[in-house]
Amino acid sequence: MDTQQKNRHWRYSDARERIRLKYGDPQERPPAASRYIHHLEALVSQRPNLKVVLWVRESGRVQEWRKNLRDQEVWLRREVEALGGTVVDVFPAVVSGWDNDRSAFKLAAETVGQHGAILVAESTDRFLRSRSYSSSKNPSAQPNRTEWDAFLRDANGIEMATLLHPDTSWQAVRSHQTKRGIAAKSAKCGRPRKHPAGYFKDRRAELLERVLYFRHAWGCSYREIGAETRVPWRTVKDWLKPFEPGVCGFSNVAWTSRPPAIGKNAVSRWTGDA
Repeated sequence: MDTQQKNRHWRYSDARERIRLKYGDPQERPPAASRYIHHLEALVSQRPNLKVVLWVRESGRVQEWRKNLRDQEVWLRREVEALGGTVVDVFPAVVSGWDNDRSAFKLAAETVGQHGAILVAESTDRFLRSRSYSSSKNPSAQPNRTEWDAFLRDANGIEMATLLHPDTSWQAVRSHQTKRGIAAKSAKCGRPRKHPAGYFKDRRAELLERVLYFRHAWGCSYREIGAETRVPWRTVKDWLKPFEPGVCGFSNVAWTSRPPAIGKNAVSRWTGDA
């Protein structure tokens, strides 16, 4: 191996070591978050009248625009006060959970030290995310030991706790966040309704007699009836299926010479009278 190849090999070896020291060993199992962060409920039971500084974090401006920070703060404050804690300050932040720039977090840690308080967040992922985390591709990624060590250096020895247990699974945390957001915004899940409840049942009751008239008195096709009543022809077919001759004992009846009016007080388009 010549000198140039040796230098290249050493340079690559140094790069790999720098990556390992900065990001941790990918084969190493992530440590449990409860080694570094307390569960608030257990702390409050041991230390009544605990002073609390709230840490409220979201990753993006869209989440802030949707008032997710406010909803998170309201829930945190309510739960802390219900447990008997006293909220002395709040630090909202719009920043990634794995960002190296933790200036807002350092300011919160400094305030915690001044008040002799404890820094509380909703869940562990509000404090720290793994660099491998992706909400769609890798939602289960957890911080490794190197990432925790860097985070604790920024924390500067303060105590931290979460409302949810620090070791709560990411699925349970995401479920909780979704339910909290729905409750805070009084929202309903699913596709919004185009029509009020009972619309289709009322439409059938209103138009069925007219549909039967067109079918049995005029012999109109499903598509013709649908075009006249503005009801999809497949729906017309389903309506008429129980009334076809021979089905459920049904037989043709003598229909009147004019079609029935639509609705209780409707005006007939054929005769112009009610």
